Amino acid sequence: MTDRDHPDPDEHDCYVAPISKAYDPERLTGRAVARLRLAGLGCPNCAARVHNALLSLDGVIEADVSLSPQRAVVTFDPGRTLPERLAEAVHWAGAASRHRYHAEILAIDTPEAPATGNHAER
Repeated sequence: MTDRDHPDPDEHDCYVAPISKAYDPERLTGRAVARLRLAGLGCPNCAARVHNALLSLDGVIEADVSLSPQRAVVTFDPGRTLPERLAEAVHWAGAASRHRYHAEILAIDTPEAPATGNHAER
């Protein structure tokens, strides 16, 4: 076994199994997509922790979290959760461990009002 075969002890300690979520389209009151800029993610396990936190929120349908660049695209039902809750979930995902994560909402896309938010960046 080489050094490359041994997992990084810190990475092993923060291992997070990604979750999945089924949703009932009949329960949707609407659909929106939030684009978030993330900070503080240091490894794939951090991305998995943020993914799980977002997906655990009521009303979140799917979450795609990228480590590089640190971004998230979250599809959610605006009738069941608010965009601010997404940013809070990212923060608390880090606070629940030894990490400090931050999220900034870049844009909220809805069928009625595409690409609204703090920035037009994608």
